[in-house]
Amino acid sequence: YSLTLNECLSYGKFCLAADVPPLREVGRELASYINPLDVCAWADAIYTYHTNSILLAKKTQYVSQHWSLITWIDSSKSLLSSAKKAQKNIFEKLENV
Repeated sequence: YSLTLNECLSYGKFCLAADVPPLREVGRELASYINPLDVCAWADAIYTYHTNSILLAKKTQYVSQHWSLITWIDSSKSLLSSAKKAQKNIFEKLENV
């Protein structure tokens, strides 16, 4: 998980990120993912967005329109809901034993 990617998106900024599952989970389709070991791909992506302000503006606008911050409260509610569902499933299985 990446707090920096989350924070960047929260400011409405398009990101280049390492292509690893935790970052894809956070950034979904809002970031561009690059093999973390491919130096040439990183250089190409940085050059592309640095020299193409229209493309960067479109990506940034997309982030601004589609990113919604997941707050600590939202995250806690989700965790609690999942725990309650798991508890219910366990008790249902125990009743059927």
